[in-house]
Amino acid sequence: MTRVYLYLTAVSLVTGIGHIVAAQDISERSCRVDDLPHETLKCQDRENNIVLPENNVVRSGHLCTFTCLQNKRRTWAFCQSGEWNGELEICKSDNRLLDIRWAITVAETIPYQWYITLDSDGGVFFRRVFRAIKCVFSRCHKPRPRDSTPPQLTCPPDMTVDGEPFQNHAKAFWVPPTAWDSRDGAVTVHRSSAYEPGYPISEPGGTVSYYARDKSGNMARCSFRVTINVIRCRPVPQKVSDGYVICHRSDDMVLGTYCRFGCYEGHELIGPSYAKCMSTRLWSTWTVVQPRCQKHSCPDLLPTPMLSISYTNGNLFRSIATFSCPRGYDIPVDKKRVAVCGVDKIWSSIVPSCVDVDPPVFKQFPSSKTFYIPRHGEFVAVYWQVPELEDNTGDFIVAQHYSGPVQGDVLPVGTYTVIYKATDNAGNEARPLSFKITVKEIRCFHVYPLPYTSVSCTGNRLGSTCKFECSEGATLNGTSSVTSCEQEGSPPYGAWDWGVQQPFCQLLETCQRPRAPANGALACDYWLGGRFCQPQCQTGYDIARGETYVDLLVCNDDGSLSWGPPIPDCMPSAPSRGTRRSVVVFYTGSCTDETTKTEIKQNFIEKLSSTAFSHGCDKASSSGCNWQNVEVICGDTNGKRSTGISIYIEITLNSSTPLNEEEYYNQYMEYESLIETLKLDVDSGLLTIQLSDNTTLDAAELAVRDIGLQCEENTVASTKTFTCVECQSGSYYDAMTSECVLCPVGQYQTDSRQSECVQCPYGTSTATTGSTSLTDCIAACPPGSWSPSSLPPCTPCDVGYYYSGYGATDCAACPGNKITKTDNSSSENDCVEFDVYFPDNQTTGVLFSEVAPVPVMEFTVVWWQQCNSLCTGDVFVLKNVTGGTSIAVTFTSSITASADGHTANGELSPPDDKEWHFFKLKRKHAFLEVYMDGSLMLNLTGIQEQETFGGVIQLGGNSFEGTISQLNIFTEYVPLVPEQCSNDVTGDILSWRSILNATMNDAFIQNPSVCDDVKECASSPCNHGNCTDGYRSYECQCDVGYTGSDCDVDIDDCEVNSCQNNATCLDSVNNYTCQCLPTFTGALCEIALVDGGWNEWSNWTTCSVTCGVGTSTRVRVCNNPAPDNGGAECAGDGTETEECEDESCPECGELTPPANGSVTCTNDGVDNVCELVCDDGFVTDIPIPDNYTCGNSTFNLWDFKIDTNVYSRLPSCIATTDPDDMWATRTSVYHGLDCDTLHEDTSAWASVMGKLAVVVDSLTCTQNNDCSEDQKFIDTCESRRKRDTSDTASYTVVLHCHSKSKGATSCYEILTQAMIDFERLEEQGEMNVLIDSIEYMINVSQSVADTQLNCPIGMVEVFSFCVPCGPGRYYSDGECALCDIGYYQDTTQQTACKACPKGTTSEGTGSISVTECNIVLPVEDSPISETITLSTGIVAGIVVGVLGVVIFIAVIIIVRLKKQKKKISDSMLFFQSNGRPNGIEREPTVSSEVELSGFDFDNYSGFPSHADRVGNSKWSLTRCQDMIHTVPVTRNPSLATNIEKIKVLPCEDACEDQSLDTDMH
Repeated sequence: MTRVYLYLTAVSLVTGIGHIVAAQDISERSCRVDDLPHETLKCQDRENNIVLPENNVVRSGHLCTFTCLQNKRRTWAFCQSGEWNGELEICKSDNRLLDIRWAITVAETIPYQWYITLDSDGGVFFRRVFRAIKCVFSRCHKPRPRDSTPPQLTCPPDMTVDGEPFQNHAKAFWVPPTAWDSRDGAVTVHRSSAYEPGYPISEPGGTVSYYARDKSGNMARCSFRVTINVIRCRPVPQKVSDGYVICHRSDDMVLGTYCRFGCYEGHELIGPSYAKCMSTRLWSTWTVVQPRCQKHSCPDLLPTPMLSISYTNGNLFRSIATFSCPRGYDIPVDKKRVAVCGVDKIWSSIVPSCVDVDPPVFKQFPSSKTFYIPRHGEFVAVYWQVPELEDNTGDFIVAQHYSGPVQGDVLPVGTYTVIYKATDNAGNEARPLSFKITVKEIRCFHVYPLPYTSVSCTGNRLGSTCKFECSEGATLNGTSSVTSCEQEGSPPYGAWDWGVQQPFCQLLETCQRPRAPANGALACDYWLGGRFCQPQCQTGYDIARGETYVDLLVCNDDGSLSWGPPIPDCMPSAPSRGTRRSVVVFYTGSCTDETTKTEIKQNFIEKLSSTAFSHGCDKASSSGCNWQNVEVICGDTNGKRSTGISIYIEITLNSSTPLNEEEYYNQYMEYESLIETLKLDVDSGLLTIQLSDNTTLDAAELAVRDIGLQCEENTVASTKTFTCVECQSGSYYDAMTSECVLCPVGQYQTDSRQSECVQCPYGTSTATTGSTSLTDCIAACPPGSWSPSSLPPCTPCDVGYYYSGYGATDCAACPGNKITKTDNSSSENDCVEFDVYFPDNQTTGVLFSEVAPVPVMEFTVVWWQQCNSLCTGDVFVLKNVTGGTSIAVTFTSSITASADGHTANGELSPPDDKEWHFFKLKRKHAFLEVYMDGSLMLNLTGIQEQETFGGVIQLGGNSFEGTISQLNIFTEYVPLVPEQCSNDVTGDILSWRSILNATMNDAFIQNPSVCDDVKECASSPCNHGNCTDGYRSYECQCDVGYTGSDCDVDIDDCEVNSCQNNATCLDSVNNYTCQCLPTFTGALCEIALVDGGWNEWSNWTTCSVTCGVGTSTRVRVCNNPAPDNGGAECAGDGTETEECEDESCPECGELTPPANGSVTCTNDGVDNVCELVCDDGFVTDIPIPDNYTCGNSTFNLWDFKIDTNVYSRLPSCIATTDPDDMWATRTSVYHGLDCDTLHEDTSAWASVMGKLAVVVDSLTCTQNNDCSEDQKFIDTCESRRKRDTSDTASYTVVLHCHSKSKGATSCYEILTQAMIDFERLEEQGEMNVLIDSIEYMINVSQSVADTQLNCPIGMVEVFSFCVPCGPGRYYSDGECALCDIGYYQDTTQQTACKACPKGTTSEGTGSISVTECNIVLPVEDSPISETITLSTGIVAGIVVGVLGVVIFIAVIIIVRLKKQKKKISDSMLFFQSNGRPNGIEREPTVSSEVELSGFDFDNYSGFPSHADRVGNSKWSLTRCQDMIHTVPVTRNPSLATNIEKIKVLPCEDACEDQSLDTDMH
């Protein structure tokens, strides 16, 4: 009833005031609407009230909008003093469509009948008053925004506190801060750090933090720094060398620390021994120079001649003096090389002297000396100049002969090595000097007899002679029958003195008649100019096979004979018993032992006995056929098979009559038949053998040998007479060849048919072969000599030949490439390998005799070589017949090969290691390759192909110095063993022995060979030295500190040592080390060790954490004393740690989302940030922040868990409800147009209002009747200045949408699109006005828009919906407030909370159930008694509040009518920076100016845009800064709480939002 009464009273007041104001304009002049070319027309007055024409007339000051008859365009006209003004020219244009850039279509105008439905002026006034009263008793004003302002909290300033003596901490004191909140008043302050006043704080200090939170969860934080200034003395005492410093505290030189200084033995302290750290940060006894220890000193040492002394630290204590000598001198082995300055200030050893240790050196000396045997001599005396030496001392040193020949020795042919040694006055031995003595024999080449000539020589040496004799019937052609070997040339060589041609014999009588054979005759005749003879035997005689003779003897016209040896005699012959033939059967498989062979033989005999072959042989038994002598042979038998079995069978056919040619042929044919049968047996598999181990042997092939005669023992078959012939006397039967062989020289046989000959007595021999009597054995040539008849006169065997027996007809050549040292050698043991030595002065090398051309396409040259020093010069040269070089191998800086004008250089240098190396030169077609030790050194291509090999070979020469051995030339390369100098294989083109006939020049043969194919140094026999390879030996040059033949003996260097302090000397290589006692160290154990000792423990540090379990530590330093000179570190730990625990640390914990909502959390590295999102169709009933935070920045406390929110409950998600109505408001500002202009200039006002009406009518939603214009007006200057202190003109338009019928979402989208279209039209210039020739445009960037809802009681506006207050809250002043302590609410959309049962209260605010009233209270504190006491006050408060509101509304209406404008919210729907819309991006704002007495609840806006509602389900409010004034007010009495005042906070220009905060007491 009270609301109705107040409502009617307000209507009456407002209606009366409106009639008074309207009467003031009755007398003004009017305009006729017929003067306008219109179809539809709508008019309004200055207060934006709709007016109807009276008698087709409107009053002056009225504004009309209409549609032109001509072009259907919308325009406006303003009635002023009886005349129409406006944009009437639009109706005259032919353009019938409104050009709107954003394609907003102009809808049809409202029908004329729309006007008659409008109320009168009084009705319009009544409707406006009703709306104003409605807004008071409903809730057109906005709810109080979320409190986002934190309390005010100020901490003390930063402070600095000096540390306490001996400590790293100090106690700080301060006054804890308090906090005040603008809404909640005094709030509790919490300390978030462990530091509290009077609490010890460790260096460097820490941050003390406090925080306070209001009831909305806004947290205020503050902190200040407490710096602990620990006083420390500088400089910090450093470790004292050779001494100690001991401090307390030992770990930190803080105030009060004191230190003691001291030195070890051998040192003295320089400076004070005590110091203390003072408050001046200085030490009490020293400032810059720390006390130190100074070493004692020893007397200066005086060096001896040539001695140098170096010190490690001068003459100070523990300094080591080292003695050294210049090159060539050294300290004696019994003297010490070092001395140590001891603690007694005395050196540990005396100063030594230097002695000579450099051996003398032999001067340059030739590497060889050559001497020649004189004529008819066997020896030669040798002499040379004694080598000279040089010594570093300048003393004269005499060389001492060590080995080899001495001066004046008489030597035979050979090569000898002479070695000299020398020792200086200090006993140093020189490196031995060795050189070669070569004794050469001048020799002539070997003389060979020519036809009909015999030669007997005394030898080939200088002075030897040869005698030439002719055979019977021949004469000597020469000046003398005797020639001698003479010396010629330089260097000397031997030559026979016969001149140009060797003497020879010529025949006087030709064709001497041969002797007729015994038991036979010789038939001769002349025919065709020659004489022919044929030997013939008597019947029963024949010449045995194997005798050397020819059937027909011929003597040619020139007297030359075709026969040589005597014709053998005819020997008795006997008839043959028959023939024999051998057959071989080849089997696959193998046999391994004799047992297997026996089994195979037995099986074969059984198989063969049952074959057709055996039957055939049986049928031929009439002729004596049999097979026998079966033999099994395993393995390869014919060279074609590497495995297999061969079985041999001998088949015999006997003859009952003497065998003749016809019988021989018959037996041959019978053999063929038997063999053919045997072949069939082999092919058919009849001879397959099965062994006991199931092995199968298959007969694979058959081989047949020639037919032979069956003869008795020691007789030879003759195929001429088919008889068996006896071997004559002077011969013997050779069973291997089945032939008769003549007894060799030195043997005889008197009987026939013998199997061997008889040896002549020792020292005798026969003159020829075939001797038949002992009388033929006469005195023979002794061993080492020979003659053609084996009888005197005899010739000595030449060099390279030997003969060990008597009666040699020729000497035997040494095997392989060996030669003898001299001639007349009688044993093969005299044959040795040899080399050719090229001394350093030779230039021509060795020239071989010319090699006759040999037809070859390729050849290979191999040799061994050793260089004495640098490998340079020619090594191998082949000269053609014209003397030009065909092929050459030369050593320079690299190995070079040339052939036929082409040259190639190898990449590697010649070997300079003085060792033997194997070389190979290979020429094939157009290629020439040179190898060394099997590796290719160079390859020469593109040379001319050759067909022959020949010419003169030169070995060595052109400054080559060294030795060459085993040179051989092969037509095809014979694989040699490169690792062996000695090979029995000799070259087929040129052998190494050929050098015996070569011209030696300065080179000479070195016999025996020293070619060393064994690398003795390869096995590294010198353990600690360098190995030099020798001939079949090696020599070690030991490293310093070693001795012995293999450098395996370590010289004991500890015999003289300088180890100190009873140390043990340990020998090492050329040095020694000192093994110190445990208390000493240093190279000589001269330094005493100092073991470390612990100092005192420091104080415990403060806890490592300010909350929870941490650690506290204390340390001690190992400096009492500190370890020195490598002394032992202190045993044990230098740090101790123990647990410490302060108050427990707060933990954020997980959030529990409300019903119909979810929580999404992330961690940004500092805090946990969670976002609360309600499900579709649900929102929170209070504004909530963008997110909830818990972490370091909030001290690990959730910002919504305030003291009163004991349940830690998040806001509830409540289902939304569509509102009944929805309004959209837009306020636009003109750029540069003063607000007074639109009120003082009627034309300007009319122009703006006319354009505004046209634009509103052109909106799509107005044309489609989806929205309607609720208000439009020009803002007053007073309202502009109060809102944003601006003087620019602006206008406001309010659109309405009936959301009850259209739906909240549709209305929100309709109004949003209308605001967008409106702004586009403004940008297009539709609202531009021309005033005094100046066009003013809308400043779109300052234009704002907002929405407003009409929600039922108990609900709040959220986006475009109405949301009921949820459990734990109740509706109050447009917001959902929390139930206070002692109250609860378990339902939604309530305006009050329920009191807890009597005697109980709740633990905190926002209780949602009576079960949360679990705190029992004393009776006097019950909220029920408080409710009874305050009931009277509540009723009185309601009455007073209603009367106050009525008075306020009346005042508001009067002010509006007088100033012709309305209060509109300054909130904003769009934000844009370039004049174009960027979509709906909104942060809701509240009015920047609040005047409680004139607040426009109807048009207040503070809600988010449609985009906010769709994209987010929370509110976003900002804070304003400054408080302006306080107004007393009374709050909802249902809370039983008095609200004493309201603080109004205005926003500055930069503050886009506002909030209405209250302080509740």
